[in-house]
Amino acid sequence: PDGQSIVYEPAGSRGLRVIPADGSVTTARTIPPLEHLHPVDWSEDGTELLVARLTPDRQSPSWDILRIPFSRDGDPVPVVATEASEGGAGAALSPNKRFLAYTSDTTGSREIWVRPYPGPGPAERISPNGGGEPVWSSDGKELVYLEGNRFMGVATSTEGRFTFSAAKLRLDVPIVRGAPPPTY
Repeated sequence: PDGQSIVYEPAGSRGLRVIPADGSVTTARTIPPLEHLHPVDWSEDGTELLVARLTPDRQSPSWDILRIPFSRDGDPVPVVATEASEGGAGAALSPNKRFLAYTSDTTGSREIWVRPYPGPGPAERISPNGGGEPVWSSDGKELVYLEGNRFMGVATSTEGRFTFSAAKLRLDVPIVRGAPPPTY
């Protein structure tokens, strides 16, 4: 979040790497565990990295969301890990670090959900017609996500109890998606 480091998963390799963004070091440091991970968000204070982990050992491969302590050594902690697939199409931590927006196919189609972070607490479905790639505004007062090629915006309050309004169309344009999300 401070622009000092880049985290990535190298092609053909397992596990994440971190390297200074200024090029002062050319050998990247490995962040455990050595699994198939996609970095999806970083806490504003830089202490936690959220990742989507591919879990191939279920009936069908799916994604779980983990948090990895970034400023110190520590084991990854599951945040959202169920039989459904969560986070593979995006996850984002609210700027005040109180709520997590993420994708889940728990209803049978991919939707945007928000739950207290790090938990416990129930999740609330935000997207009425599917969605992916959630991103919070810098002040946490809006959550934006993609519904097909449509950018949808949801007014939110992350102070106290989480509240939100109905999704509204913000922009409808052709989108070129990359992997991993977000692509915008």
